[in-house]
Amino acid sequence: MRGPERPGAISLPTEFPADVLCGAMSATPSPRVERIDCLRRVFHLLAIVCLLPVAAPAPGAEPRAGRPPNFIVILADDLGYADLGHDGSGIDTPNIDRLAREGTKLTQFYAAAPYCSPTRAAFLTGRYPHSVGVPHIVSSPQPNEAPERTASRGRLSHDARTLPQALAPGGYASMLAGKWHLGYEEGWWPRSYGFKRFWGSLAGTPKYFEPVLTYENETPIAVREYFTDGITGQGVQFIHDHRGQPFFLYLAYNAPHCPREAPPELVAKYEKVFGEDKAGYAATIERMDTGIGRVLQALDDLGLAKDTMVVFTSDNGPCVCQGPLDRPRSAAPLHGHKYMTHEGGIRVPCLVRWPGRIPAGRKTDTVASIMDLFPAFLAAAGIQPVPSRPVDGVNILPLLEGVEGSVHDDLHWEANHAYGVRRGNWKLVQEGWVAAPYLYDLQSDPGERRDLAARHPEKVKELVGLHEAWRRKYYPQHPPLSKTRPVWWENGAHPGFPKSR
Repeated sequence: MRGPERPGAISLPTEFPADVLCGAMSATPSPRVERIDCLRRVFHLLAIVCLLPVAAPAPGAEPRAGRPPNFIVILADDLGYADLGHDGSGIDTPNIDRLAREGTKLTQFYAAAPYCSPTRAAFLTGRYPHSVGVPHIVSSPQPNEAPERTASRGRLSHDARTLPQALAPGGYASMLAGKWHLGYEEGWWPRSYGFKRFWGSLAGTPKYFEPVLTYENETPIAVREYFTDGITGQGVQFIHDHRGQPFFLYLAYNAPHCPREAPPELVAKYEKVFGEDKAGYAATIERMDTGIGRVLQALDDLGLAKDTMVVFTSDNGPCVCQGPLDRPRSAAPLHGHKYMTHEGGIRVPCLVRWPGRIPAGRKTDTVASIMDLFPAFLAAAGIQPVPSRPVDGVNILPLLEGVEGSVHDDLHWEANHAYGVRRGNWKLVQEGWVAAPYLYDLQSDPGERRDLAARHPEKVKELVGLHEAWRRKYYPQHPPLSKTRPVWWENGAHPGFPKSR
């Protein structure tokens, strides 16, 4: 059976007739001369065959038997739950929509916090971020400040085992292209945590044109192209460079995080749809989607699509730093936004594709967390967990492959202003400036419109106690919740949604 040929390879038949190997002779030589001449021709042809290029897999080839899967995680930044094209947002996202058609959509998938740094830490470690040094947004050190002040700004603990480190024994190459935001000082940069390659920004708000704090590995660089396009290009190149071995690619786009800078032609397109104040937001999402299309095309061209699990999600809900929520920049039908532990701040889009392993066109409402990707990836790669390095995430590979069933007993979130805890369909939210917590039944009220705390005091007591126990384990030095309500807090309330107390 002949293997696939790569373009330009010389094609030879697998069986050679005797007259080709030994030649037709016009005269009848002696038997000894004939044998010598025949062997000489055979050796000559064998030498040619040995020098031929090795055939490469053709595009669309089946998964290679025994090959560990590749992993690509595409993390959007401040993306609203309802801001994708297939959700009726009015934003063109054909490539993200393709992931929804060809994979599984998790409708109750949660970030680990209502803002970026903690969720990124949880994804990379499989642990609650409060236990790995990132309970809040990591901020940059100021000149001449005391070392203890710098440490208090947060950075990912080196005691934590990261996904690149966990995958390395399986022969994985790993890269982060995009936004880091887990440590500003050298020694707390991506390659200190197992990434073999880094291209991107250390900053929480890198910008899009002339982004700041940009590096290639540990070398400062000036990025002249639109940052989204640069992230895409680096990711595509990494796929090509490592197509012959398993790889983990973390594409950490800063879209659609503010400032909403986008190519003028896209802004003009969406000004006609949403008006001037929302056009930049929509444009950054479409440009990110275009980049995702290039990534998927690279997998198709190299015949790697069936060898690769692709995950698309966001670090938290939409931001209200530039005005009230509305379409786009919407978490509807959920209540809340970035910084809030209501659903709009922590429930995020999640699409997972792995052709042949994860069902296409499926939706599941099983509760899952970004922490769960860590153990799921190890399971898919056939790498055994390390008992001395436990994680808080749960292996959701069976869920992704179509086996329904409860994953988490409970999930917890804690931010500067509020905390939240979910057990089953019950969700409790405590804001720092409010004496009594809110209680919701998410099965009947996913938008958190009806506070049931007064009707179910026993459930309130149970969930408050549950979170206090969680704090003792994961966040024993937690500061008190801020008692000052931010001025932008109510921007997350859509028409018909209750105001905070």
